[in-house]
Amino acid sequence: MRERVAKENRAELVLERTVWTETGFVNVQKIGDKFRARLQVPGDGRSGTLKRKQYPVPGIFNTAEDAAVALAITKRDMKASNGGKLV
Repeated sequence: MRERVAKENRAELVLERTVWTETGFVNVQKIGDKFRARLQVPGDGRSGTLKRKQYPVPGIFNTAEDAAVALAITKRDMKASNGGKLV
């Protein structure tokens, strides 16, 4: 995954930023001096049977931005292979 992150054109990706986390990115967590990303797939609400799921994005990254790029790549690829949906 690190090789894909290094080669990816970051201008084409949507990185979800937030002021509410230490990392500055949604679903990117700091672990010691490294960073990891987690993909959250929404469920169908409180009364539904489909529950929200979380998947770790492979890799531990040196910067929060690299972890956010890996998350954006994973989301893009998942949507492309599942008809535009996160599954």
